[in-house]
Amino acid sequence: MSNEVQIPAHSYLTITTDLQGTITDCNRAMCQITGYSREELVGQNSNILRHPGTPQPIETQLWNTLRSGHPFRSPMKRHTKSGDWFWADMTSAPIKKDGNIEGFTAVYRPMRGDSRTKAEQLFASLAAGGTLPPQAKKFELSIITRMKLT
Repeated sequence: MSNEVQIPAHSYLTITTDLQGTITDCNRAMCQITGYSREELVGQNSNILRHPGTPQPIETQLWNTLRSGHPFRSPMKRHTKSGDWFWADMTSAPIKKDGNIEGFTAVYRPMRGDSRTKAEQLFASLAAGGTLPPQAKKFELSIITRMKLT
């Protein structure tokens, strides 16, 4: 039986990836929460952390937004090595050098307020065949902001 893991208040979990989503670095907090060592994460596709309950439209929007050169912010449910999971407020952005995207970075923070309840409602709606609201498809704003989840 899997359990929810809580991200401690004031903690930030980070990963960086290359253009294909292969993890190139992570911080200690990411390792502590996920149960993976740095050596186990680096070189793996970031999908190793994807929870099966994360709707595909959110993952698709994440990668489309990042590859277009824009940051992305959304609630995310992620998977640990043991099969447990955690909810996080994720902000991700392209890493650019001389105007070219060279990779991506993501920061996961604890969710606040009623963000979790609204995230669960959004995920349930998407899992039932719903679609992202039209405003969620605009690159310049985040899903979490547009849906007033914070």
